[in-house]
Parts: sequence; structure tokens; C-alpha cells
Amino acid sequence: MKTNKFLIAVSCAFLLSLIGCSEDFLNDYADPLEDFSAGNALNTAEGLDAALVPARRELRTEYVVTPQLRTEYFWTDISYSSLQNSGTARDAVLSLTPFRNVSQGASTYYWTQPYVLFKDINAVIAGIDVPEYENPAQRNEILGEAYFHRAYWYYRLVHLFGDVPWVGQEIQAPKVDFETYSKEAILTKIKQDMEEAVQWLPETTLFGKVNRAAGNHLLTKIYLSLGEFDNAIASSSAIINDGKYALMTNRFGSGTFADDPAYDVTWDLHRRENIDINENTEAILVTPDEIDVQGSSGGGRTLRFWGPLWWLSADTEYNLSNGEDEFEEQLGRGVSWARPNNHFAYKLRNDSPNDNRFNDTNWWGVEDFVYNSPGSSKFGTPVVLADEGIDTISRFFGFPHYKIYTPRSRPLPSNADGGYRPFYIFRLAETYLLRAEAYLWKGDMQSAADDLNTVRARAGATAKTVGEMSIDAIMDERAVELYSEEPRKTELSRVSYLMARGNIGGYSLETISQSNYYYDKMERTCPELFSDIQYKDQVYRVAPYHIYWPIPQSSIDANSGAQINQNEGYVGFENNVPPKTTITDED
Repeated sequence: MKTNKFLIAVSCAFLLSLIGCSEDFLNDYADPLEDFSAGNALNTAEGLDAALVPARRELRTEYVVTPQLRTEYFWTDISYSSLQNSGTARDAVLSLTPFRNVSQGASTYYWTQPYVLFKDINAVIAGIDVPEYENPAQRNEILGEAYFHRAYWYYRLVHLFGDVPWVGQEIQAPKVDFETYSKEAILTKIKQDMEEAVQWLPETTLFGKVNRAAGNHLLTKIYLSLGEFDNAIASSSAIINDGKYALMTNRFGSGTFADDPAYDVTWDLHRRENIDINENTEAILVTPDEIDVQGSSGGGRTLRFWGPLWWLSADTEYNLSNGEDEFEEQLGRGVSWARPNNHFAYKLRNDSPNDNRFNDTNWWGVEDFVYNSPGSSKFGTPVVLADEGIDTISRFFGFPHYKIYTPRSRPLPSNADGGYRPFYIFRLAETYLLRAEAYLWKGDMQSAADDLNTVRARAGATAKTVGEMSIDAIMDERAVELYSEEPRKTELSRVSYLMARGNIGGYSLETISQSNYYYDKMERTCPELFSDIQYKDQVYRVAPYHIYWPIPQSSIDANSGAQINQNEGYVGFENNVPPKTTITDED
């Protein structure tokens, strides 16, 4: 899985011919795609493969520069928005509306960008039989990856927005009559696509492209969404049992503190030097990002966006002008976009005292902050939270340091945000937790506990008993293992849909916007969102209907030839029409 820089170093001119940019996905389809059709750029296998570069790149966009993924953590069971700026989204009732993007968030990105990508992906699918290939496997590999990228983003769309328009054809003429399709219909269609794709995707491929294990991993999530638990067990087991993948359980690789015995494999797993090396048998799908490579993002900036605003309090500072300061180097100049809540930072940590993910080298606790301004009378003494008042929301909180610590990329000595690094999209620890969930829903609690405890054992955490197995236990384990990696809101919505679809826990699809697991789990574990805490100009607030984000009104208005439905709880829901429930080959 070593980096192939040729996947990134594509000429700017060619990229511009492939990448569409639009504030509204409907506008993208309002202009004929004269410069991007099977008649020119896509008449060779190489051209079709290159046309998937924007989709590969978009997997990275969520994690780098200004990471869109932060919005998936704003209103969840384990975290909430914590940027100190006034206007920042805290009150979901005021912030999540059809008429605006979430301030300091990216909810509309998750609506717009997938449809921009579908333009290119569908062109590849439509033109798959135009080129001459060296062999059938070459054709099928390109088609399999195209199916993967379309399924990946539709999986995200339906769990964030519910019923949405399906666009499965290359569109080369103005179109303003998109229709809404049911979530079930779209999940069924992408399941069928991915069942074909996993037969075609290669077992191994160039770093940055999609392999068969990644296909099975995504297919497992789709199977779970549809309640096909035996299939989910089979697709996840195809990864776990194939002999190519294994959890990393011993120290490996290089990187910061590689030779320090105080550190462990949990630390090593998230070092930028180790994420994309062949020795790492846990990595399934990784998105690349490197310094001094054409097409690089500008840096991961993980310290800036996931770290606290510690340096803006009295008696603290971020100042490297007088030389390297280890404290400042470790923390960076964070701005605190989202923070772990008390359930994550305290309860889960306290419930598992032997868990290496919470040990002194991997976890930065509030007890680790000190006043570091040289001229302060408090210099070198621990920060006293009581003296900081409500600004502990953004300025001092515990967080998984091993996840976000990326040393500054040389030669960028002034970069206080954290350096370049690859990012995991899928890794084997999540595969185990997905299979544990499938076993749970089938009632096989012993197998569920075995899979969950496989992940916990690597971290040295106390095993969970069969009696402790529940969907809350699995989601909490996902939180600890996958914080800042998984799209948390998407996964909470997936579980909520699964439970409502199967009438599990008293939930139903008819009332999912009024009563759902997503909201109830937050009530149990994130009282910060229900306590009328006011920070800056807003209180923290969320409602059951926020299981789905609003469809942007601009897209509904631009679609003059048909109705795009709005989600329950938002203005315009009263205009909805029944969604289409079947996707045909013509769709």
C-alpha cells in the first residue's frame, strides 16, 4: 500500500477538465457536459481511470485543510461544536435550516459535493464499454471502483439527508425535474452495485485506489442498513478471514517516539510514517496527502481543528519565536472546532482504566495543561479549570492526542496546525466492530462480544461480558477507537434507520423524525446539548428531527420541473410528494 505519487500528480489542466465546481448541484446539470464525455477524455482505459481522480481526492477533502468531517461531530452522542466564534452552530434548531449553511460547519457540502462527483462517476459508468481494454479484468476494475465511489457517497447522503434524488445516468442536457427516491430504494440499488463491484475490485492495488476489502467494508455497512445481518457477517468475514489483514498488536514502523518504550502500538498506528506502509496490515482504504507532491492539500491541520484553544487563555501562549517549546509543539495552535463531551472524555475513560487509548502517552487530559507564559507568576503550574470559567468549552478539555498529533511538516517551521499525513478511510478495527454489530442484531451476543473484545484487547482494555453487550456498548467502542476517523453522525443515523426499519426498541420508520436512537442516545450521553448551556450567542439545543439535515432550499427552488422533498421538521415538508420507491436501469 505504498504511495503512488502518480495518482496525485495529475496535470492541473486535465484535472480542471474533470472537476466540476458549483454552489448548487442542480446548476451543474443545467449545462451540457460538452468537454467531458465518452467522445473525448473517456475513450481510453487510462482516461476513464483518471476521471476517477476527483472521487479519490474527495475522500481526502473531508479530513484536510478545513475538515468537513467536523460537522459530523457537532450534534452527536460523543461531542459538540466548541469554536469560540459568535455565530458558530450550537443551536441546531436555529442553525440547521433549508435556507443557510451551518455556520462554521459544512452540512451543505455533504449535499452538494456528492452530486458534483456523480457527474464524473456516471460518465465513467456510461462510457465503460467505449475503450479497448487489455483484458476484461481491466474494464471491470474501473467499473467496480466507479460503483464504489457512487455507493460511498449515496450511503452518506441517505443517512445524512434521508430520501434524496437518485442520479444514475450521465446527463448531457439541462435538467430541472429531479425526483426524490426513498432511502430504501437507494440503499437497495447501491447494495446491488457493490455486490457486483466486490467481484471485480482487485485484492491489491495502487495506494489511493479502491481494493476488494474496501468494497466489502462498504458493502457491510449497506447490508447493516438494510437489516441483512447474515450478509453483513459474510462480507466483513471476507476481510477478517482472508489472511491479508490483521490488527496491529505490536509496535511497528517509525515516526515520532518510535524508540521510546513509554509509547505503544496505539501510538504507532496513527503516525503519518506508518499509515500507508506495507507493514501496516490494518489499513484497508487510506487517502494520501504528502508535502511537496502536486495535488497535495496544504496539510492535514489536525492539531488546529481537533485540538483545544488552550493558548488564548490568560497565562498561556503559543510562541515559537524564541525556539522550540515541547509543550507548544505537542499541542499546536488549536482552535477547537469540536470537542469530546464528558461522556467520552470522562466516563468512557474512567470505565476502562487499563485502556491504552486513555493512557498518559496517548490521551491528553485536562490535568496535563500547564500555564506556559514565561512572565506569568503561574508559569509551570497546572491549569485550574475553575479559574477559566465557561471558556473551558473551547480552551481546556481531554482529547485523544495520539489521533491528532502530527508534527509540523518541514520545511514549514511556522505551521502551527499540524503537518501532512495520510488518513484512514477504512481500517480493520472498524470491520470487527461492524461484524460485532451484525452478531448483536442476530442475538449472538457471544460472537458480538468476541469481536468487540478483539479490538479492546489490542488496547489492553478489560473485556466486555456477554451481559454488557448492547448497541450502546458497540457505539461507545466505535467512539473510542474511531474518533476523528468515522463519520459519526452518518453512523448514528444508520443505526437509527436500522432500528426503526426493524421496529427494534419501539422505533418505527413512520415516526423516525419524532423518535429515534440518534436523539435518545444523545440524551443519555450528551447532557451538554440538553442543559440550556449558553456559549457566546447561542444555547446548545438539538431535536429528534435532526436525525436528518435539511435539503437546501436553493436546490428545491431550482428544480422547477418536479418536487424534491424536504425532511420532516423543516419548512417545506408540507409540500412533499410520495418518493419513488424503485430505481430502474433508465434512472
